[in-house]
Amino acid sequence: MKSINEILQRVKNIESKLSENREPPLSTEEAAAYLKLPIDTFYKKTHKKEISFFRAGKRNYFKREDLDTYLFKNRISSLDEIEQEVANSINLSSKY
Repeated sequence: MKSINEILQRVKNIESKLSENREPPLSTEEAAAYLKLPIDTFYKKTHKKEISFFRAGKRNYFKREDLDTYLFKNRISSLDEIEQEVANSINLSSKY
């Protein structure tokens, strides 16, 4: 059985690792640069709530994770993927 000191040490190690991996939030300008968008386009997207953000006072802050989600949400399938979906659909419908 582990002692309380061993458990506390493990908890401290976990907390330390979590705080090391936490990236600071991005400002509006940094977030627009991260997405390679003009600042006015970025403002429009936040105004339309297309991009998630946090508000602190009059400032908006952004998590890279949320910006990545925005980037990757409108993925366009390749021709191979579309052909595979069609083939799968045909196979399913021919079984019934």
